[in-house]
Amino acid sequence: MQSLEPVVFLTKHRVRFREVDMYGHMNMAHYLTYFQDHRFEGMRNHLQLGIEELLSLPIAFHIRAVEIEYLLPMLADQEFTIKSYVTEWKNAQCYVTLELRRSDSEMAATGKMRVGCIEKATGRPCLWPAGIKERFYGS
Repeated sequence: MQSLEPVVFLTKHRVRFREVDMYGHMNMAHYLTYFQDHRFEGMRNHLQLGIEELLSLPIAFHIRAVEIEYLLPMLADQEFTIKSYVTEWKNAQCYVTLELRRSDSEMAATGKMRVGCIEKATGRPCLWPAGIKERFYGS
């Protein structure tokens, strides 16, 4: 790898009406959906790993585990930014740090995601292919 600095993914969002509970807060189930969409949008926009290239790879990524800490409520129509980056690699897995900030810059949620790599042909864990892992680090 050329550098140990991870590529930082940043995406902007807005809480949609359908995601709000009777208290006016974004339901906690939607945080994971936003984090998942954020990671794949980041791979497309920052790593040039679009859906066509991902589908053509002999491997697939899958989320093995997620931890989310809810710090402040997200309200209907509120804008927010998600930031994430890879913090560690272990064999067929990487660990991703997640931050969700409201438009007032207050941290609303933090998270950790463990992402695995599996070989499509066997469905078994495998090492990340040469050239893929390196894309997650800046030059």
